[in-house]
Amino acid sequence: KLCSCWLPCPANMPFKFPLAAVLRLRESLEERDKLLLERLQYEIVQTTQLLEQIELEKNKDVQTRELEMAEHLPAAHVMAIEADRQRLEETQKQLEAQLTRLRAERAKQLLAYKASRRNREVLSELRRQNQEAYEAEAARRQQKTVDDIFLSRRQK
Repeated sequence: KLCSCWLPCPANMPFKFPLAAVLRLRESLEERDKLLLERLQYEIVQTTQLLEQIELEKNKDVQTRELEMAEHLPAAHVMAIEADRQRLEETQKQLEAQLTRLRAERAKQLLAYKASRRNREVLSELRRQNQEAYEAEAARRQQKTVDDIFLSRRQK
């Protein structure tokens, strides 16, 4: 709409946040950090499940070895079971090291996510405050226009 001065009326212009591009960047950084954190959590769950499976296999091997030793089976068979147990032990150690590394990465990523979220929240709050101030000013201008129209009609 045009005012009496034939220029766009500020009261009818939409709200524009001057830091909108920065806010979008902060939102995307927060989302990226959140996805990384979720991926690390997923890997931790997967590794934990693998460790649980290995523990079950080790227990099964112990039971099998004890049964076969009681039945006096060939030593080669017992040695194969022992080799399997050792392989499981080595895999378990590697997975435990991986789990420790993943938990450290998750802790670090959690801090990064919290920081990016805080940064985004600061800008979101600033945007909210700017929009409220803009809307309050627009309402004040609109009320002033209504008052001016009312007074001009009253004076006639």
